Amino acid sequence: MNNLFTLCLSLSLSGTLLAFALVLLRPILRQFSKRWNYYIWLLVLMRMLLPFGPETKGEPILQSIGQNPLTEAAAGLSPLKYGNGFSISDPSGPMSAVSLSSMLESHIFSVVWLALALLLLLRKLYLYGQAASAIRSQSKEAAEGPLPTVLQKVKAAMGIKRSITVCTNSFIKAPLLTGLVRPTMVLPAQVYSNTELEYIFMHELTHYRRGDLFYKWLVEITLCLHWFNPMVYWIRKQVSRHCELSCDEAVISRFDSHRRKSYGNVLLDAAGSDIESKRNRLALSLNEDGKLLAERLRAISHYKQASKSVRFLTLTLTVVLLCAAIAAGMATGCSLKENGQSAPMQSAAPAAETMILERVTMERYEGEDGHPY
Repeated sequence: MNNLFTLCLSLSLSGTLLAFALVLLRPILRQFSKRWNYYIWLLVLMRMLLPFGPETKGEPILQSIGQNPLTEAAAGLSPLKYGNGFSISDPSGPMSAVSLSSMLESHIFSVVWLALALLLLLRKLYLYGQAASAIRSQSKEAAEGPLPTVLQKVKAAMGIKRSITVCTNSFIKAPLLTGLVRPTMVLPAQVYSNTELEYIFMHELTHYRRGDLFYKWLVEITLCLHWFNPMVYWIRKQVSRHCELSCDEAVISRFDSHRRKSYGNVLLDAAGSDIESKRNRLALSLNEDGKLLAERLRAISHYKQASKSVRFLTLTLTVVLLCAAIAAGMATGCSLKENGQSAPMQSAAPAAETMILERVTMERYEGEDGHPY
């Protein structure tokens, strides 16, 4: 079990190094598209979550974790064979009575890590459920009027066929998208022009089509597993920031300068104190804090298509970072395999070793009738 915690530390370190590389490259990355800057963090998350890399000698990385003949025999999982044909394979008897307290002491770090990770995940699920329930109870479905009409028009233009509910809510200050299983678009209870509704629906449906809610859940799961790593909290902030920037970029890519300005005005109108969406990190809101709003408006006003040289540099850097992530996975796997094969006997609990040796001695010097000979 401690090897599992060691694996988590190794993945956390390799993911952190990859994140630091992105930080150092920020002057260059500013020239890349917002979309690229958003999805490149997926590479970091995968490095932190997946303990798999290219196989070494046909054996996956995880195969070497926890390989210890003494502890396996003590748990009754596999026989431990000694010379002269004697073996220990019976899970009953003294050697299966390994002290629970000794096991907990030897795996204390793993127990604390897993317990806190589970508590964090349960807390996030609870808060998400509470926030979603509050929004649903305070919302009223818009079955008639311009809202469902304009929504269907925008969905048809974007090629989205799935049914999406649109509601109004008097307690929120900005439109938001929530719900993984049943996506729901919630708008403040106010009067909108058809143009404003088109921009709002285009923005939120872009979030939906890209699966941004699932992306945010992936970030939260990564944070739960790597709660001890401060870099993960910063990564979450960057993913949230680039989520909105890249969504704006996707929407305005088909606009002329006049419509971009109009879209920016909708963002300004949405600026306000949206309490519910601030509490619910897993809802996607059109409204953000003032600093991000200013950055989004600058990005909209300075939007331009990437040149061929920038596209080539983007492709090159993507390949380099992908190779770096794979190399980090290989280094993680080799380190774990060497750790598992170098001194397998040293990681066994002293209590298990003592019991196993006692059992070997008893089997060696006792006859079939149970009496020593």
